[in-house]
Amino acid sequence: MACRKVLVPNFFVPRRYISSQIKLERKKAKLEQEETARLNARRKFENDVVSILAKGYLRPSKPYEPKPGVQEKVAELSSKFVTTDFSDTSFKAKFLSLCASEFLHEVPNSLLHQMKSLDDVIDFYNTPVDPRIPLERMKDMELPPNLHIKQDYVTFDQQSDTMFQGLDAFPNRSRIVASLASRKKGMQHIKKEPVYPWPLE
Repeated sequence: MACRKVLVPNFFVPRRYISSQIKLERKKAKLEQEETARLNARRKFENDVVSILAKGYLRPSKPYEPKPGVQEKVAELSSKFVTTDFSDTSFKAKFLSLCASEFLHEVPNSLLHQMKSLDDVIDFYNTPVDPRIPLERMKDMELPPNLHIKQDYVTFDQQSDTMFQGLDAFPNRSRIVASLASRKKGMQHIKKEPVYPWPLE
């Protein structure tokens, strides 16, 4: 019985084609890495913004209540200038300084870039500012009948406590507060005792 000869086609792939495919794959992988890094940076930025907004009440700021006629007053102040182009930094600085003197309320540095027109200035001076923390704001809120907020709460002080004879539920753990106002009230207490006293008993 005669054996049949099988012909295997001989494919020749140019080296330049292989090299170009490798470069293309590397470029694609690099673009994917850059896109992933960009998305991660964007996600981190959004998380930081949310965190800053959540802690915004901790910033020291003066209370401000807008008075009637803000729009007319801003228009009157702007009429003293030749231009109202906010891209002119000289005009912007002088105009906002004049508004701060008139309304007794300055535009903070974090919002200066948002002042791009007279409408932005009007919106800013029509926005009230309440520097109270959310707990203090609840004094003026209508709370549900099953919720009671104790405003004049008492913090535990091991030195002056009489109810528990100075027994601390969290020994050797300091009480740290984030608000400067709370620190002034003496709510922060840093314990000097080490966490692990030496020598060990």
